[in-house]
Amino acid sequence: MIHALCAIVAQFVQLLFKLLLFEIGFAAFYNIVMKGTKMKSVSSNTSSIQAQHLPPLLIRRKEVERLTSLSRSRIYELMKQDKFPKPLRLGTMSVAWVEIEVKEWLSTLIADNRNTY
Repeated sequence: MIHALCAIVAQFVQLLFKLLLFEIGFAAFYNIVMKGTKMKSVSSNTSSIQAQHLPPLLIRRKEVERLTSLSRSRIYELMKQDKFPKPLRLGTMSVAWVEIEVKEWLSTLIADNRNTY
């Protein structure tokens, strides 16, 4: 009985660590769990979503499409018009967007839309 309970608790703790790792990134996860350091609070003068010490997360086009509900062609059309964040080149045939830039674009779009009604 106790052995089964310990196994369940261990699985739960592993799941929590995986969720934390996914949410804040490996570097912050390592600093919090292994070194015991705390996350810095987010300044309202800087990015409202990303903590200052966390490295930016990169997302691929499919994720950008999912987050924005835009098609690939619409994303590239908005980029040509300088109305959407441009991706970073990862290789000769590979690009990714900075997640925070896409989320800030979404926040601005929502705020502008709310102000017009």
